[in-house]
Amino acid sequence: MSESRISTAVDSRKTLGRAKPDVMVPVSDTLAGIPEGSPGLLSGIKEIMTRERIKAVMSANVAMVLMYWDIGQFVL
Repeated sequence: MSESRISTAVDSRKTLGRAKPDVMVPVSDTLAGIPEGSPGLLSGIKEIMTRERIKAVMSANVAMVLMYWDIGQFVL
């Protein structure tokens, strides 16, 4: 890495956390600005994700138990 690239990376790290007048940070809408069906939609998506995560963990557990069973049969 060249000397100028290193000094630029170090300089950019020094400015983290400081206010910069030319930077605009987006702000999310208030609850009044969110469409009416959105909270139900988001909770539905979260529910689906949770259910599928549980199914994935259960499938992995079943596969591991079957593998251990096979190894046990092989050892016997």
